[in-house]
Amino acid sequence: MKGALLGLAAAIFTSVSVLAHHGGTTLYDLQKEITLKNATITGLLWANPHVEIEFDAVDDKGEKAHWVLENNSPPVLVTRGWTKTSLKAGDLVTISFNPGRELPRIGRVTKIVMADGRELR
Repeated sequence: MKGALLGLAAAIFTSVSVLAHHGGTTLYDLQKEITLKNATITGLLWANPHVEIEFDAVDDKGEKAHWVLENNSPPVLVTRGWTKTSLKAGDLVTISFNPGRELPRIGRVTKIVMADGRELR
């Protein structure tokens, strides 16, 4: 009985830790998606735990805005056909993402369409 309770407690604490790290449901508005056309990639950080994509695009007020988006980890992206050279500074793309709930100009990538029509998800 004591061992079962100890195992249950360990599972609960591990789950809470994992949920705390993967706070996408609290950090990003998963019910909303923004799509920006003619976005210019300015940087790509290909590193664990999450790849970060930086780009500039004209916002809904007609002003140039700089965005930083989070994506999955490199191993997950590789299984989806990405490489660390899939995006380069200067690439012109259409990018869709779930925006940050409270912080401006952050988000979580949902889809990127390259100028030649290829899609990165």
